[in-house]
Amino acid sequence: MDTKRLPSRRLRDVAAACRITERIALAIVTDFEQTAHLHQERIGRRNQYTLHLDE
Repeated sequence: MDTKRLPSRRLRDVAAACRITERIALAIVTDFEQTAHLHQERIGRRNQYTLHLDE
């Protein structure tokens, strides 16, 4: 599953595709946010994340 091409993919779906729990996926997202590698933007009722690996 190519999650890069589906920006509206829910964290639940990404976790399932990676075969990890939602809790683990959320912990990974939180770690990336704390190290400024991930930017979160609220769009309607969902969050959209942008990953910055070059920084």
